[in-house]
Amino acid sequence: MRGARTVVLPLFATCVTLATLASCQKTLVNPFPKNYAGVGVELTMREEAPIVVRTIAGGPAAVAGLLPDDQLLAIDNASIAGMGLADIVVRLRGEEGSTVLVTLRRQGQELAANITRRSMQKDGDDYSAKLRAAAK
Repeated sequence: MRGARTVVLPLFATCVTLATLASCQKTLVNPFPKNYAGVGVELTMREEAPIVVRTIAGGPAAVAGLLPDDQLLAIDNASIAGMGLADIVVRLRGEEGSTVLVTLRRQGQELAANITRRSMQKDGDDYSAKLRAAAK
């Protein structure tokens, strides 16, 4: 694009030029927020595929049975093939108490897990799953 300038962002983003930044702001993701609601999983990209590195102890992904080396295939029945890590993170995060269907491959077998998002809180250099206080 002629005259486009590259923007270096401190957050994960799919936008890289000023011309497209305004239309992409919803895809900006802080990779390490203090608090967020999600499934509690750390991912990496391996051969352009999202792979589980680890789950947060006691978090929704751990409770649902996700394991290191699981490969994510789809989120809410929509393929994530070719999608960047930031976009995948956006789809896994959401409103606390909402659910997300994650389809994955483990040792050649396709599995699905319906996961309820919970609040995650940064504790020092790591995250922990926080249970909502019971209503009185």
